Amino acid sequence: MHELAAPKLAELWLAIGVIEDLLNFLYELDYKASQLRQMRRANKKKPKLLKKPADSLNHWKDAVVTVAEPAQALPKDETG
Repeated sequence: MHELAAPKLAELWLAIGVIEDLLNFLYELDYKASQLRQMRRANKKKPKLLKKPADSLNHWKDAVVTVAEPAQALPKDETG
């Protein structure tokens, strides 16, 4: 029949080390993915900045950026 030879102790330690490294990698990957998810959720709560086209420059030749938030009605001036 089939006979199995016992693995050498050095092979066992190396195999355990490989498994340990893989588990550490997977746990670290999960942690980093959860951090990224939290950052993205936090960024959704902040207003997004929209860049206007390159021809939208102020008089200092700087690109103008506007905040993408719902427009609010300005108070009407009583005089006009």
